[in-house]
Amino acid sequence: MILQMDGVVHFGIILVVVLGLTAGKTQNCCFPDQWQGLLSSIAEAQGNLEQAVSYLSYDYTNRRWASFTNLTDSTGSQVYSYETLVLYSGPNSGMLYNFDLKTRECSVQKMSGPFTKMCIPDIAQKVGDLTLGAATESLPVTVYSITGQNGTYQSFTTVTRQLCLPVSEVNTEDFEGDVYMTVSGFADIQLGITQPSVFDVPPECKGAKPLHSDKMFPEFSAKASFTRRFFYL
Repeated sequence: MILQMDGVVHFGIILVVVLGLTAGKTQNCCFPDQWQGLLSSIAEAQGNLEQAVSYLSYDYTNRRWASFTNLTDSTGSQVYSYETLVLYSGPNSGMLYNFDLKTRECSVQKMSGPFTKMCIPDIAQKVGDLTLGAATESLPVTVYSITGQNGTYQSFTTVTRQLCLPVSEVNTEDFEGDVYMTVSGFADIQLGITQPSVFDVPPECKGAKPLHSDKMFPEFSAKASFTRRFFYL
């Protein structure tokens, strides 16, 4: 997904983190300050498929976000089930937590840069305004595209025209000669945070020491990089 967070831009479930816009300063739209919803993504690489289903809670007002994710491989077997927290307020300010819901193991990483708004970056090109559905069941949307340096990746992101809520995204990326494709869709988005407890740090994480590596789960395969990048992994 074309999103700016923590001084970088995310592409896909989210994707490579690279831009660094100042919060709220964009010629395009920004997501609402508080929202939650379901994100479903599928990635294809070299004939293999990996799927991720996540429930996201984003809270720019209190500088925090949470996700609960199930990642499955091409056989349909669940590979990972984990919780990710990014907190920029309180005693845990500037910390990222990845909690494996199966093994109950926790990894912690100190984040760099500020917690910034999720916005469509200025380098994104507006493709056009469209309408999904028809008649009384229609949804006005806007489609944006972005092409990376040397054409190594391209992303098309669709958001609602009025509130800039994410609808879908299609990404392609050339990773060391291999082409990967990710298709993502959002559903059941609600404004506000109904359960603030999703931002509570799991007890198993409270004694974990911060890692200095940028790879929280090094055992993930390259074709799952869309998940790593979206969730700061």
